Amino acid sequence: AGELTAQRVPGSTGAPVLTVDAPDSLVYSSAKPIVVVGVPGAVVIDTGSALLVTTRDKAQDVKKAVDGLDAAGLAELR
Repeated sequence: AGELTAQRVPGSTGAPVLTVDAPDSLVYSSAKPIVVVGVPGAVVIDTGSALLVTTRDKAQDVKKAVDGLDAAGLAELR
């Protein structure tokens, strides 16, 4: 059986998050519960209007993705 962790961002009113075998993960949801299983270092951010899924190793590339929203006609998600 994997390690089960329930977490909330401190000071947040966000939805509950549950991780199983996902150490060093950062998970936040503004509305719906999120479950992450077997993804060490996961970064999952749900703002309600957009969902970001990456790993801590690739977090530096998030800016590239955000910059690409304009080109994709999705500037409102920035």
